[in-house]
Amino acid sequence: MRVHLIEVGWVSLLGILNGVIVALMFHVGLHSAIWEEEGAALVLPWGTVWLVLFGGAILVLLATISPVRAASRIEPSEALRSSN
Repeated sequence: MRVHLIEVGWVSLLGILNGVIVALMFHVGLHSAIWEEEGAALVLPWGTVWLVLFGGAILVLLATISPVRAASRIEPSEALRSSN
């Protein structure tokens, strides 16, 4: 079960980090395209970034623990033999 949780956690962490990086790049690009000319300062929402990172990780863990637990109870040979 631990191996499945590590794999799901790693893949979800990469997805969450990718989303956060793209969002921050969009935020900086939008600021430089529109708000910089108006004299507005660039303020990055670090509190929201941390909330998304940790909240997303907790939600992924909560959403995957039940399916991972069910999948870890099935023997690999039984899963290969079964058609459904």
